Amino acid sequence: MRTVEEIQSKRAFDAYEAFRRDYEANNAGAFRPDELRSDWPTDHPVTGVCVEQKKTPWRVTTYRQLADRVAFLTSVNYRWLLFFRGQNSIGHDPIPAIFRPKWRCFGGGDTLDTPDQSRQGYWKFLIEDLGPVVAEICMDVGSPNYWHIANVREAQWAVIQHYGLWPTPLLDLTLSLRVAASFAFHGSVPERDETRGYVLVAAMPEVTGSIAYDSRERVVLTRLQSACPPVALRPHYQEGFFAGSYPARHMGDTEPLLKWKEESDLRHRMVAIFELDNSEGGFWDEDFPKIKRNVLYPEDDVLLRRFADVYDNGERLRAQASVYSG
Repeated sequence: MRTVEEIQSKRAFDAYEAFRRDYEANNAGAFRPDELRSDWPTDHPVTGVCVEQKKTPWRVTTYRQLADRVAFLTSVNYRWLLFFRGQNSIGHDPIPAIFRPKWRCFGGGDTLDTPDQSRQGYWKFLIEDLGPVVAEICMDVGSPNYWHIANVREAQWAVIQHYGLWPTPLLDLTLSLRVAASFAFHGSVPERDETRGYVLVAAMPEVTGSIAYDSRERVVLTRLQSACPPVALRPHYQEGFFAGSYPARHMGDTEPLLKWKEESDLRHRMVAIFELDNSEGGFWDEDFPKIKRNVLYPEDDVLLRRFADVYDNGERLRAQASVYSG
């Protein structure tokens, strides 16, 4: 992913709010166009947003506050389409699973190691074995857009990543702020929600069609809903997208691997890091309730059940991973 040269984030919002308060204190009526500024402070996504806001995230205590601030970011960063990612913590770098040291098959169970020497094996299995099989499974359950899933490997990766079958070079995002905020509070223990979560905001090029390749920005964006059959409920409920670095590099050699890992870091496109504080229980309200876990993860998802049957609830994939991890 190419680094966005400059974005407007919390410093711009603070300057705008100070300007608005000063104007309201000294003037009557609404803003006049000639009195509005357009030169709000800018930041660099990595050195400005990621360094500063990782140390001191942009704290909000209600969903309405979050939506208000995102509305400002959408307005001033008008060249980009803003995507969101909900997380329980910000202790790890926002990179795709295939570049991380550990991963969880089917999203649960023990973590599996992915040492650097194993990545070529993981990569080969992904593109030569798992991808084509997943395409066939999607066809079997009734995918009306079979050509897409059968011939576009990023579409296969999106499905694989979404259901946690195997690590891929893609990172999951959403266009729904409420979905991202709900994910941020859903903890690792299903029976307990967290009181604190995080929403990352990333600037991406516009998406046209089911998949977009932007060579200038070095980004590929895949719309998960177009890759999955209609009976796959989770993708359609979550409004999911997947982003990765474009073009894909060769996974076997150390130098290209490290370059690909660095290029796939979402920090290159970061606009803001929000800390969602629900310690007093007032983050959500009647008009903007949290999306329940059983809605985001419906148990009657036909495609999920099919993957569970074919791969023995992930045991076959865990055994395959052990071949590469040693």
